[in-house]
Amino acid sequence: RCTRQNGLQVHGWLLRLFNPSPDWVEKTTLHRQAAYADPRETPEGTVPVSNDFAETLWFTPPVSDPENGVWWIDNKPHCAVAVEKLRTPPEPGTLTGEKSRGEKKINALMDMFPEGTMVCMTVVVQPQDRLEEQFNRLSKNAVGENTESGRVRQDVKTVKEYLGNRHKLYRAGITFLLRGDDMTSLKRKRLELSTVLLGAGLQPVRPEFEEGPLNSWLRALPMCFNPDSDKKHWYTRLTWVQHLAGLCLLDTSDAAD
Repeated sequence: RCTRQNGLQVHGWLLRLFNPSPDWVEKTTLHRQAAYADPRETPEGTVPVSNDFAETLWFTPPVSDPENGVWWIDNKPHCAVAVEKLRTPPEPGTLTGEKSRGEKKINALMDMFPEGTMVCMTVVVQPQDRLEEQFNRLSKNAVGENTESGRVRQDVKTVKEYLGNRHKLYRAGITFLLRGDDMTSLKRKRLELSTVLLGAGLQPVRPEFEEGPLNSWLRALPMCFNPDSDKKHWYTRLTWVQHLAGLCLLDTSDAAD
């Protein structure tokens, strides 16, 4: 079952993400004492403290490392692994569903991820009528009898048939966040994750082809992606909702951890 988190839970999750290993205070003490203080709980007659939500999460400024494509937070490297495309249609429970893998081995794909992996999925819902208008323009612009134009018109026809059958297309992006103790462990985790993703039909962006690795990490954070800033759709791609449902982060096991 999917449960919506409240402000206290979201703050606690992000507080641990941005302060993984403080060297100036005990980690458990920081996570406990710096918990979210709801301004609505301020005693009557007391002037509340005007703290920005994001400002209450940071105690040590992050350091960017463009050369290695990582963020250093509490002296630990963090990186993002973006999914370039889907190689095969995702089945229901692709990430969280338990499946038989080899002899007498049953686990979920997420069980095979490196420790501390965080999955971030961005979905941009868009009106289907506007999307269909874009496909119509694309088909009209594909004039001529050459092979390429004919293929474009055929692809548009196929997509419109799916749309006519109530299948929907949204723009989406999937990113995995990793953290290591040092660059060696982070590279090892990235290699392990890429191997698992390829085996599951998800093709990750190779690090040498990642144009903005630091920005990729920032965009994947909660509430940090602005669709209006992605006019050319560099960071999201059209994805069938059925495929997004197959990648949905809902635990289907009997005993969820």
